[in-house]
Amino acid sequence: MWHLRSMASEDGSEPLRPAGRADRSFSRLAVRILISSVAVIGLAALTWWEGSQRVQTSPAQVSVAVPIAVIVLGGLILGAGRQRQASRAWLAQDVRTVSHGESWTWPFAAGVIIWILLLGAVFGWDVYSFLRQSPALPTLSYLIGRITRFHLGRSGLYLVWLAVGLWLALAQRQRRPSDNSP
Repeated sequence: MWHLRSMASEDGSEPLRPAGRADRSFSRLAVRILISSVAVIGLAALTWWEGSQRVQTSPAQVSVAVPIAVIVLGGLILGAGRQRQASRAWLAQDVRTVSHGESWTWPFAAGVIIWILLLGAVFGWDVYSFLRQSPALPTLSYLIGRITRFHLGRSGLYLVWLAVGLWLALAQRQRRPSDNSP
Protein backbone atom coordinates (compact mmCIF):
# COMPACT_ATOMS: atom_id res chain seq x y z
CA MET A 1 0.00 0.00 0.00
CA TRP A 2 2.85 2.39 0.77
CA HIS A 3 4.68 3.26 -2.41
CA LEU A 4 7.90 3.87 -0.49
CA ARG A 5 8.50 0.14 -0.27
CA SER A 6 8.76 -0.31 -4.01
CA MET A 7 10.68 2.87 -4.75
CA ALA A 8 14.40 2.44 -5.27
CA SER A 9 16.85 4.87 -3.74
CA GLU A 10 18.56 7.36 -6.01
CA ASP A 11 21.69 5.24 -6.44
CA GLY A 12 19.55 2.17 -7.30
CA SER A 13 20.95 0.06 -4.48
CA GLU A 14 18.12 -0.70 -2.07
CA PRO A 15 14.42 0.21 -1.92
CA LEU A 16 13.43 2.86 0.63
CA ARG A 17 11.33 1.60 3.54
CA PRO A 18 9.53 3.46 6.26
CA ALA A 19 10.72 2.89 9.80
CA GLY A 20 9.67 -0.43 11.32
CA ARG A 21 7.56 1.16 14.03
CA ALA A 22 5.62 3.28 11.55
CA ASP A 23 5.04 0.15 9.50
CA ARG A 24 3.60 -1.68 12.53
CA SER A 25 1.48 1.33 13.50
CA PHE A 26 0.09 1.51 9.99
CA SER A 27 -0.70 -2.20 10.09
CA ARG A 28 -2.49 -1.85 13.43
CA LEU A 29 -4.44 1.13 12.14
CA ALA A 30 -5.38 -0.77 8.98
CA VAL A 31 -6.55 -3.75 11.02
CA ARG A 32 -8.60 -1.50 13.33
CA ILE A 33 -10.20 0.23 10.36
CA LEU A 34 -10.99 -3.12 8.75
CA ILE A 35 -12.48 -4.55 11.95
CA SER A 36 -14.48 -1.37 12.56
CA SER A 37 -15.79 -1.39 8.98
CA VAL A 38 -16.84 -5.03 9.20
CA ALA A 39 -18.52 -4.36 12.56
CA VAL A 40 -20.45 -1.36 11.21
CA ILE A 41 -21.55 -3.25 8.09
CA GLY A 42 -22.55 -6.26 10.21
CA LEU A 43 -24.46 -4.03 12.62
CA ALA A 44 -26.27 -2.33 9.75
CA ALA A 45 -27.19 -5.70 8.23
CA LEU A 46 -28.38 -7.02 11.60
CA THR A 47 -30.54 -3.98 12.30
CA TRP A 48 -32.04 -4.05 8.81
CA TRP A 49 -32.78 -7.79 9.15
CA GLU A 50 -34.27 -7.25 12.62
CA GLY A 51 -36.55 -4.58 11.18
CA SER A 52 -38.10 -7.15 8.86
CA GLN A 53 -39.01 -9.54 11.70
CA ARG A 54 -42.42 -9.70 13.31
CA VAL A 55 -42.70 -9.24 17.06
CA GLN A 56 -43.56 -12.67 18.47
CA THR A 57 -41.46 -14.89 16.24
CA SER A 58 -38.48 -17.01 17.21
CA PRO A 59 -36.00 -15.14 14.96
CA ALA A 60 -37.08 -11.83 16.50
CA GLN A 61 -36.59 -13.17 20.01
CA VAL A 62 -33.20 -14.65 19.11
CA SER A 63 -32.12 -11.35 17.54
CA VAL A 64 -32.77 -9.71 20.90
CA ALA A 65 -31.34 -12.45 23.14
CA VAL A 66 -28.06 -12.95 21.25
CA PRO A 67 -26.97 -9.27 21.30
CA ILE A 68 -27.76 -9.10 25.02
CA ALA A 69 -25.46 -12.06 25.63
CA VAL A 70 -22.77 -10.69 23.30
CA ILE A 71 -22.85 -7.22 24.88
CA VAL A 72 -22.71 -8.59 28.43
CA LEU A 73 -19.88 -11.02 27.62
CA GLY A 74 -18.06 -8.38 25.58
CA GLY A 75 -18.34 -5.92 28.44
CA LEU A 76 -16.94 -8.48 30.85
CA ILE A 77 -14.10 -9.56 28.58
CA LEU A 78 -13.10 -6.16 27.19
CA GLY A 79 -13.62 -4.43 30.51
CA ALA A 80 -11.50 -6.79 32.58
CA GLY A 81 -8.94 -4.71 34.40
CA ARG A 82 -10.11 -1.41 32.91
CA GLN A 83 -12.45 -0.23 35.63
CA ARG A 84 -11.30 2.75 37.63
CA GLN A 85 -11.62 0.60 40.72
CA ALA A 86 -12.43 -3.03 41.45
CA SER A 87 -16.10 -3.99 41.07
CA ARG A 88 -16.41 -5.14 44.67
CA ALA A 89 -14.96 -1.88 46.02
CA TRP A 90 -17.15 0.17 43.68
CA LEU A 91 -20.31 -1.68 44.74
CA ALA A 92 -19.43 -1.49 48.44
CA GLN A 93 -18.76 2.25 48.16
CA ASP A 94 -22.08 2.91 46.41
CA VAL A 95 -24.05 0.75 48.85
CA ARG A 96 -22.40 2.55 51.76
CA THR A 97 -23.08 5.95 50.18
CA VAL A 98 -26.75 5.21 49.57
CA SER A 99 -27.45 3.41 52.85
CA HIS A 100 -25.63 5.80 55.20
CA GLY A 101 -25.84 9.02 53.26
CA GLU A 102 -22.04 9.27 53.37
CA SER A 103 -20.40 11.75 51.06
CA TRP A 104 -23.32 12.44 48.76
CA THR A 105 -21.52 14.54 46.23
CA TRP A 106 -23.52 16.86 44.02
CA PRO A 107 -23.06 14.90 40.73
CA PHE A 108 -24.01 11.61 42.38
CA ALA A 109 -27.06 13.07 44.12
CA ALA A 110 -28.15 14.91 40.97
CA GLY A 111 -27.85 11.70 38.95
CA VAL A 112 -29.93 9.75 41.46
CA ILE A 113 -32.59 12.47 41.59
CA ILE A 114 -32.79 12.80 37.80
CA TRP A 115 -33.14 9.03 37.31
CA ILE A 116 -35.82 8.78 40.02
CA LEU A 117 -37.78 11.66 38.49
CA LEU A 118 -37.42 10.31 34.95
CA LEU A 119 -38.45 6.75 35.82
CA GLY A 120 -41.26 8.02 38.04
CA ALA A 121 -42.59 10.27 35.28
CA VAL A 122 -42.49 7.50 32.67
CA PHE A 123 -44.11 4.97 35.01
CA GLY A 124 -46.74 7.48 36.18
CA TRP A 125 -47.60 8.50 32.61
CA ASP A 126 -47.96 4.91 31.49
CA VAL A 127 -50.13 3.90 34.46
CA TYR A 128 -52.32 7.00 34.14
CA SER A 129 -52.79 6.58 30.39
CA PHE A 130 -53.52 2.87 30.82
CA LEU A 131 -56.16 3.57 33.48
CA ARG A 132 -57.78 6.35 31.44
CA GLN A 133 -57.87 4.26 28.24
CA SER A 134 -58.06 7.45 26.25
CA PRO A 135 -56.63 7.77 22.74
CA ALA A 136 -55.69 11.35 23.63
CA LEU A 137 -53.14 10.01 26.14
CA PRO A 138 -51.53 6.89 24.63
CA THR A 139 -49.46 4.35 26.55
CA LEU A 140 -45.79 3.80 25.80
CA SER A 141 -46.52 0.45 24.18
CA TYR A 142 -48.99 2.12 21.84
CA LEU A 143 -46.41 4.76 20.84
CA ILE A 144 -43.62 2.21 20.39
CA GLY A 145 -46.00 -0.01 18.41
CA ARG A 146 -46.70 2.89 16.06
CA ILE A 147 -42.97 3.26 15.43
CA THR A 148 -42.10 -0.43 15.15
CA ARG A 149 -44.86 -1.35 12.73
CA PHE A 150 -42.66 0.09 9.98
CA HIS A 151 -39.48 -1.64 8.87
CA LEU A 152 -37.33 1.49 9.18
CA GLY A 153 -38.82 2.37 12.59
CA ARG A 154 -38.18 -1.10 13.99
CA SER A 155 -34.63 -1.11 12.58
CA GLY A 156 -33.90 2.36 13.98
CA LEU A 157 -35.25 1.55 17.43
CA TYR A 158 -33.26 -1.70 17.45
CA LEU A 159 -30.08 0.21 16.50
CA VAL A 160 -30.66 2.74 19.30
CA TRP A 161 -31.26 -0.13 21.74
CA LEU A 162 -27.99 -1.82 20.70
CA ALA A 163 -26.05 1.46 20.91
CA VAL A 164 -27.33 2.19 24.42
CA GLY A 165 -26.47 -1.37 25.48
CA LEU A 166 -22.95 -1.07 24.13
CA TRP A 167 -22.47 2.31 25.76
CA LEU A 168 -23.70 1.01 29.13
CA ALA A 169 -21.48 -2.07 28.90
CA LEU A 170 -18.32 -0.26 27.83
CA ALA A 171 -18.64 3.23 29.33
CA GLN A 172 -16.27 4.47 32.01
CA ARG A 173 -13.49 2.07 31.03
CA GLN A 174 -9.92 3.23 31.30
CA ARG A 175 -7.49 2.36 28.56
CA ARG A 176 -4.73 -0.05 29.38
CA PRO A 177 -1.23 1.39 28.96
CA SER A 178 -0.66 -0.90 25.96
CA ASP A 179 -3.84 0.44 24.28
CA ASN A 180 -2.48 3.96 23.91
CA SER A 181 -0.77 3.24 20.62
CA PRO A 182 -2.78 4.18 17.47
